[in-house]
Amino acid sequence: MLSEFITVMDNAPGFNDKEILKKIFVEDNLLKKESISGRKISFYYLKHLYGLDSENKNFQGLLKYWKEKSPDNKIMALLCALSRDEALRLSSGYILSVKAGDSADKSGLKEIVDNYYQNIYSEKVRESMVRNLMSSWTQAGYLEGRSNKIRIIPEISVYSFAYACYLAYLSGFRGKRIFHSPWVLVLCLSNLEIKEFIKESNRKGLMSVKKAGSVVEITFPEDLIGGTQ
Repeated sequence: MLSEFITVMDNAPGFNDKEILKKIFVEDNLLKKESISGRKISFYYLKHLYGLDSENKNFQGLLKYWKEKSPDNKIMALLCALSRDEALRLSSGYILSVKAGDSADKSGLKEIVDNYYQNIYSEKVRESMVRNLMSSWTQAGYLEGRSNKIRIIPEISVYSFAYACYLAYLSGFRGKRIFHSPWVLVLCLSNLEIKEFIKESNRKGLMSVKKAGSVVEITFPEDLIGGTQ
C-alpha cells in the first residue's frame, strides 16, 4: 500500500474533491488495477489509512511537507498512517525497541497483537495483521530482509522531522515536549540530529522555534490550519 500511496501523492491533481479523487482511482485507473473492484478497494483502503482529504489536519501537514521523489516520503507516509491506525501505533513500541542490526522476531509482534485483539479478531485475522505490520515497517525503512527481518535505521530529512513535530502539536504536545513526543521518537534521532533539524527547519520556514530561557515556543506556517501557536 505504501508504494501505491506514494504514486497517488506524486500524481493526483489535488485532494479537495472526493468524487474527483475517486474518479482518478476508478475511471482513470491511476494505480493500474485490472478490475473495477480492485480500484475501489485501493481507494477505500488508502483513504482509510491516510485520509486523502485536504480538510483533514493531519493530511494538511503531509501535503505541506511532502516533496515529490524525496527518499524519505515513506517516513512521512508512515507518520500519517500512525496518526490514524491503532494497530500500527501499538506495533511501534516493539519495532523501536529492537536495536539496529538485531532480528525483529515476528513472534514479539504477534504477542502484542494477540494481547490487544484476542477478543476482537480471530487467530487468522491477527496473523494477517502481524504480516501486514511487518510489511509496513519494512517498506518504511525500519526493517530489511525477507524471512529474517533485521532492524535498520531509517533515512530521515528535515521535512519528515517537521511533519513529526506538527503531528505532535496536533496531539497536544507543546514547547520542547514536542521533540520528545512519540512522533519524533519514531524517527530514531540523536539529540544532536534533533538540534540540527531544528536549525534547518527554522532556515527553511518549515516551522519556527524560538527560545527564551527555558521556554520554547514552536509555531507552524499560516497555511496549516490558519497557523498554530
